[in-house]
Amino acid sequence: VWAEKDRGDLFYIIKEGTATLKDAGNNAVVSKLGPGAHFGQQSLLGSGSSPNVSSSGGKGSAGQMVIADGPLLCCVMRRADFERLLGPYEELWRYEALRKVPILFPLSDRQLWQLARVLVSKSCMKGEMVFRQG
Repeated sequence: VWAEKDRGDLFYIIKEGTATLKDAGNNAVVSKLGPGAHFGQQSLLGSGSSPNVSSSGGKGSAGQMVIADGPLLCCVMRRADFERLLGPYEELWRYEALRKVPILFPLSDRQLWQLARVLVSKSCMKGEMVFRQG
């Protein structure tokens, strides 16, 4: 059904049936998945994201794969639909981060979303001074 090395754009939720999450390197069973289990969530983050990791286990050395145990019905969502409806994941992350800043607690959700849209990333090198007060 799915392999961690596949850089697809689909997020899966099992609706009916069961599947097995296996380590792709040694084929060992990591866990069993049933209705409500999900995988491929990292696909929603876009092409620059880290590899997919199932919600039910850690990463194996060679990645993971999901194998249907029998008939399996999954609900799937494409990254393009996710972004069309909710905006890019990065913007959602910024909004959630801003919600945790105490000085911003009085702001409305609308105001936090406006801030999230204009917040930009800044990369720093090891040892670089990021901020200095005074």
